[in-house]
Amino acid sequence: MNLRYTRSEGLRAMGGFSLGVGLLISLLNLGTNPQPGGLVLAGLLVLTGLGLRLEAAIVEPRDQRRPDLPLDR
Repeated sequence: MNLRYTRSEGLRAMGGFSLGVGLLISLLNLGTNPQPGGLVLAGLLVLTGLGLRLEAAIVEPRDQRRPDLPLDR
């Protein structure tokens, strides 16, 4: 089991979480009384999530070239 946690894995997880929360907010907001503040927040979260996922895709090849760090650090 590889215990190393790379930067791209963290970015991908945070991007997925941000996307999920943004879409959930937009669905809940559309089901009730739509207010522009909730939709703006949902839009910002979705754009942030897409940006983080894109950055993770760009950073991933560099993370794979990095040699495994010793676990005793």
